[in-house]
Amino acid sequence: MKKILPILVSIIPLVCFGQKSEFRPDVSVAGIRLQDVSTVELKFPHYRELPDFPIAAEIFLLNSDESETLTISFYPGADAYSPMEFHVTSTVKKQLNKSKTVKLNVSRFKTENNIKLNILKDDLIKIMGKGFKLENYGEPEIVKYRINNVETSDFLESYGLTEYFADFAFQKAT
Repeated sequence: MKKILPILVSIIPLVCFGQKSEFRPDVSVAGIRLQDVSTVELKFPHYRELPDFPIAAEIFLLNSDESETLTISFYPGADAYSPMEFHVTSTVKKQLNKSKTVKLNVSRFKTENNIKLNILKDDLIKIMGKGFKLENYGEPEIVKYRINNVETSDFLESYGLTEYFADFAFQKAT
């Protein structure tokens, strides 16, 4: 069985209209929605006061037992700097920038589709659907979901995006 490693997710928005999609995109992690500054402020009201924000527009949130890290990357957008990319990984404390790290009262970081670290690959595909490409050059194996046809995707157009992607890395269970 293969388990998910980090969720390397740049999840950008809700439902696929127009462009035929064979998967169900996610747009939030732990209640924080992409392109929605207000949902960041609910969880972490003073994030803009972090050192170097918005120059180095990235914040790191830890779950309650500090075993998972949610990295949120911000890019210029309609709401000044909008949350545009999420990465959920197992915490590697040596790599954390402590001045930009905040612990939340959240047991696990999961998407609105209930995708979280250590989900099995088969379970991920049941949730997200079969519209993925598989990159398998050894380990990790990466399941990649994409929406990138701007001309036919109401989903991308409604968010002013050129692409939506969600990447999930799996390693063989030991």
